[in-house]
Amino acid sequence: MIFQCLLSLSVMLASGILVRVVFVRHRTKKNEWLAILTTDLSLSVEDVIHIYAIRWDIEVFFKCNKSLLRLQKEFQGRSCE
Repeated sequence: MIFQCLLSLSVMLASGILVRVVFVRHRTKKNEWLAILTTDLSLSVEDVIHIYAIRWDIEVFFKCNKSLLRLQKEFQGRSCE
């Protein structure tokens, strides 16, 4: 996947946590963009985009499988406990 990074900046949140925000142009809709946020400031912009792309593939995989197996309601997690 090839993404065009529009801007990357570091921001201090109100809670005092320093984060990096990477703004990426949408692959097919050139007038739309995506903001990716990370707390790992040691990552390069390319790494942040690559990790997000891999994570997104995993999310789509699980969503499709839940839909195909009709598990939408049976396995919804409501808390981390």
